[in-house]
Amino acid sequence: MGKVHFIGKKKLQKFLRMAFFSLFIFCIAGFVGTSDTLAGSRRYSKAAAPVNIAVSRRDAYYEFTCYKDIPYPSTYPNNYYDAYVYPNERRKKVLGTIIYVHGGGFVSGSKEVVEDNPYFLAWLRSGFQVIAVDYSLAPDYPYPTALKQLSYCVQKILEDRDKLGINPRKLILMGDSAGVNLAGQFLLTQTNESYGKKLGIPSFLTRRGARVCGLISLSGLLDCTRFHQTGLEENDELFLSWGRDYFQDDEFYSGKKAEETRLEDFLTRSFPPTFLSDASIGSFREQALDFEKKCKALGIPVSSYFPEGDLPHDYELHMDLVEAEESLKEQINFARSAVS
Repeated sequence: MGKVHFIGKKKLQKFLRMAFFSLFIFCIAGFVGTSDTLAGSRRYSKAAAPVNIAVSRRDAYYEFTCYKDIPYPSTYPNNYYDAYVYPNERRKKVLGTIIYVHGGGFVSGSKEVVEDNPYFLAWLRSGFQVIAVDYSLAPDYPYPTALKQLSYCVQKILEDRDKLGINPRKLILMGDSAGVNLAGQFLLTQTNESYGKKLGIPSFLTRRGARVCGLISLSGLLDCTRFHQTGLEENDELFLSWGRDYFQDDEFYSGKKAEETRLEDFLTRSFPPTFLSDASIGSFREQALDFEKKCKALGIPVSSYFPEGDLPHDYELHMDLVEAEESLKEQINFARSAVS
């Protein structure tokens, strides 16, 4: 009797081990299947994260409305956007919508910069709604995680367009510093088919009846191979460390991943009209000048504002500066022309 009991116990132990192993495999498969795939095999799905704007926080923002923390589909963190929009009774006055991608060297920053900066309030009062996008940060989430997330976010914004009063044919993409690189890469995936396939990001804007009318670059990082070449030693050292975090490579500036971010190399005539602004020291003006030259060579409409003087990187967001005020006027004129 004791022997029979021993055999039964062994069978039970074997069964439990097999059951545990099967459960483990099932969990791993489920995790892989539901995660964002950087290789691009995962395609955006409406079912991935159904969004109800009502679940976001709705606040009054001066004479406008702000919907905070609207989620977009991603298993990576910071997958939210904020929408600063006109109230329903004033939507006929909207000229277009800015989709803003924040800077911070890919390692810092957030969409919250919009809430407290008079620069963005000026855009709202000039007739443009503002969508502020968040994304995951390096080193925990390196290249190209944030770029993939931006693609998912834009698709979700297009789904929510009626609720937010967005005309999908009158979009302007804007970024500052590293945010310009993300915005520019995304636009390339939509205007250069081979580039989109290379990065595994499908072209969907035209298919969804949408059009980006322009790109606004504020002290934009347009070429990550020159991330650490600003003409100011302290900035060069800091930006070098950020590039290493983003690309997970000590010599990223000579690597293939950074080469993918040299936007001018992948431009086509289909790229939207562009506005470029930058400071003269400690920033990326040389990149902007090269980008402007390439745009002109291809026949891409391009405008620029490059003030002289001792101005900081991202001076455009410092509205206490006369040059920032003048740059903003130029940007608004550009945007009005682009969406008209």
